[in-house]
Formats: sequence, structure tokens, C-alpha cells
Amino acid sequence: MGPGETVNDYTKQLHEEFDMVVGEVDCYLGLQFQRFNYCMKINQTTYVKRVLAKYHMTDAKPISLPIKPGLIPGNSPPATATGAYQEIIGSLTYLTLGTCPALAYAVNVASRAHDSPNKAHLTLIKRILSYLKGAENDGIQFRKTNSSDIEGYRNADYTDEKLTRRSTNGVLMKFCGGPVLW
Repeated sequence: MGPGETVNDYTKQLHEEFDMVVGEVDCYLGLQFQRFNYCMKINQTTYVKRVLAKYHMTDAKPISLPIKPGLIPGNSPPATATGAYQEIIGSLTYLTLGTCPALAYAVNVASRAHDSPNKAHLTLIKRILSYLKGAENDGIQFRKTNSSDIEGYRNADYTDEKLTRRSTNGVLMKFCGGPVLW
């Protein structure tokens, strides 16, 4: 029994148990799917636009990086909108889990102060949202290939975290040209 037959058998069992429609997916859990020229692109454009509108950043000037290299949100006056800050962090985290690996580090830095953000953290959040303005149509693209190889990359920085001297590690796993783990 080949993989196609297994999928068909499983689908048949699901049809017997549930009322369902089988076909190509265009949108699922806020992820948008586009197919073209042996490629599939997954993005969250609608969700990004909704986040930008919710936090009044639709007219933000797009920037090229979500965080300045070496930025450490230092001591500054405390922010008063802790609940709103946590809400924005949640929205941005959902994007990093879906289709925006470029945001992962910046959102991680911002989320370290989710319970007591200061003005520098709010500035970082605005910067991330400004980056999103320029990247709202970005996503992950997978190409049809004859290979089922998985590419893996790892990086470590042992000196960048000046405040605590903790190391920062990163990993990227790619399949069919698109990231699947970051």
C-alpha cells in the first residue's frame, strides 16, 4: 500500500465519521495559501493588516529590520500600558509561529519584559510593527523539488547579550526551500 492509498483510506474513514469537504485550502487559521509555478506560498497578509490597524500603525513608515543590531532595551521610565503591551506581544508571537521567522528574535527580546515593559520596549514594539508594514505580504515559499533533503543551520552568539551575558542561539531548518523550524 503506497502513501496515496493510505491518505485515501484515511480520508474515507473521516468522511464516514464527519461531514467534510476535501479540496485545496486557500485560508486556514489565518494562514493564506497561494499556489503558482510549482511553488506554494504561505503568508498572513490579512492578519498583519488587521494587527497594524488595531494598533494604529497602518500609516507607519516601513523599515528594513525589526530590531537594531545589538539593541538592549535598557533602563527607561516604565510603561503604563502593560496589558496592551502583552496583547501586542501575543499578536506578534502568533506571526512568528506562522510565517514570519524574521520577527522571532525581535519579538523574543520584546517579550522578555512582558510583565514590566518600559518606554524602550514600547519603542521596540513600534519598530517591529513598522517593519511589518513593509513586510505585510512576505511569507514562506516552498518549491517542488525532486529531493526530500532537509537543510539545517545553527548559530550561536556568546557575547551579544551585554546585560546578562547569556548566549543567544538560533536554528533554521528548511524543506523544499522554505523554513519549517526556526
